[in-house]
Amino acid sequence: MNTNILLLVLITTLFQVLHCFEEIGMDAYELVPKSGNKRGYYLRAASVLVGLNFLIAFMLLFDIKIAYYLAFYTVAISVGNAIIHIFGYSKTKSYRATLGAGVFSGVPLGLSGIALFIYLIRTLV
Repeated sequence: MNTNILLLVLITTLFQVLHCFEEIGMDAYELVPKSGNKRGYYLRAASVLVGLNFLIAFMLLFDIKIAYYLAFYTVAISVGNAIIHIFGYSKTKSYRATLGAGVFSGVPLGLSGIALFIYLIRTLV
């Protein structure tokens, strides 16, 4: 078991949870195209996305080899979130109910994703 990768997956998951709280606080769920309970829909989707990271961490804990490849999902979600929110903020210059919501936690989330990517490449190559 590579403890560095496990630790980075858990740190990135923590940043994703904080990122969800920031998006909820900044009303980012208003961007959901569904009618009705937009916040509930957002919370269900975010729970699945974050829950998959815990599944990957569990698999890493028991040294299941495919988990190292599945950890690239964590990298894609974290770096993707950072890019989208930085781009959204640069376009809208707003934090409330726009793609700019989540930029404060999106940057450390993206940085932890990049660190995880580097460790994954070093481990798999």
